[in-house]
Amino acid sequence: MAINRQSSLDIDEVCLEFGINKSDLLALVENGGLAGIEKKDKKTSSTFVFQSFLTALEASQISNIRSDRTTQNYTSLIKRFLSYLEDKSIFFEELNEKIILEFLLKKGEELNTLSIGTINTYFAIVRKVASYAYENDIVSKNINYRFKKCSYYTLPKYFSHQQLGNIFLLVFQRNYCYLWKAIFTTLLYTGLRVSEVANLTVKDFDMEDGFIKTIGKGQKPRQIPIYPEVKEAVQEYFNIYNVTWSKNNEEFLFCKDFGSNRKRNVKSYSIQYTLKEITKKLKFPSNLTVHSFRHTFAVNCLKQGMKIEYLGQLLGHSDPTTTAIYTKLLPHDLQLEVQDKFPIPLEKIIQEVLGS
Repeated sequence: MAINRQSSLDIDEVCLEFGINKSDLLALVENGGLAGIEKKDKKTSSTFVFQSFLTALEASQISNIRSDRTTQNYTSLIKRFLSYLEDKSIFFEELNEKIILEFLLKKGEELNTLSIGTINTYFAIVRKVASYAYENDIVSKNINYRFKKCSYYTLPKYFSHQQLGNIFLLVFQRNYCYLWKAIFTTLLYTGLRVSEVANLTVKDFDMEDGFIKTIGKGQKPRQIPIYPEVKEAVQEYFNIYNVTWSKNNEEFLFCKDFGSNRKRNVKSYSIQYTLKEITKKLKFPSNLTVHSFRHTFAVNCLKQGMKIEYLGQLLGHSDPTTTAIYTKLLPHDLQLEVQDKFPIPLEKIIQEVLGS
């Protein structure tokens, strides 16, 4: 008795995932094995693939590339990548975003120093090369789907470790340096919005339970874990400003007044202005702002492998697609296992900056 089995698999998605043609997959199924599809298990040198594409390009054999300017751009960029590959053994089948980004980044640079235009240009070239290699039977799998275009509007600006070290060095040269250190450390290690930090009260910073309690957009309450670096910076600030923590203390957490009379909080615009003065002195790009601390928190959480739904809760996002923006900043190959500690060793970074 025949059993009618139905599959929920989407054929188009399967073909995209494995980089094969739909007709080849159907032929494989219809022939009950590998008779309808050529099996190619060999690995192909990346140098060979790019050189083959370059030869065809110079012979005007690549479709949709007609102008001399486009040909020159492709030729120049591919030759640069071929030079990069000279001392490396990388099979074309192994190419991914991480390898391309490592090629683009100069030694010691971080991902946010690259222009999105440069990333997209190289990804477009690799996609073109991947399709050419597959269509001309040089490789058995089309890997062009690995190199997705990054959208300009989805790429928030965040601080590199070097930039953070320089910021905190200049913080200590300002008046109220322990106040600013505590504020910037809180922003960096919590992902809180600047308005949320400015309006925190002493009791909101719950040292007993280990959480910061805040009200975000849409009047949504949420709790953020207090990382050791934040607790240390705030406790140091409390000691200097003679502040006593208590669950019943409804005075503002961050203000320039000493003691228990804390009616005037540090305003959001004051925090923004102070950081702007620092970044201007350091000659940082103007699009690195106080909100970049929030982006930095999000990016580093993802680097450590935090699940995106957990990150969304910490950031106070109601729409998961808002949080998903940050995944565009990182190639999937850089995702790591979840770790307990937030990955910015601030003291170590400052020491490295001082020593450089």
